[in-house]
Amino acid sequence: MREPQEYLFEGTWETEDLHRDFAPFFGKAIPDDVIARHVSSLAVFTPKGLAWVLPQYLSYAARNPKSEAGDYVVYHLSSANRSDSYWKDRLSYLSADAKREIIDKG
Repeated sequence: MREPQEYLFEGTWETEDLHRDFAPFFGKAIPDDVIARHVSSLAVFTPKGLAWVLPQYLSYAARNPKSEAGDYVVYHLSSANRSDSYWKDRLSYLSADAKREIIDKG
């Protein structure tokens, strides 16, 4: 099992629950019910964790248009200022394919 600090920021009220629910799937497909339970938790993922979950949240949102997942993804990325070091770090782990997927589905 991966250490939570690899993909989750420590010290939030959600960290323990997110680790419990996402750890079994690290690096794999995340089941829809897990994403649905944590649809508003993108900010708790580290840059490495965000690179793993963001494309899957987008895919989930496309398959479940009545879910709020798409709204949370848009909200999370809408403040992305690529000249800001915080956002450079947040988006640095995303592969070119993941970035294309975000653009295509966004």
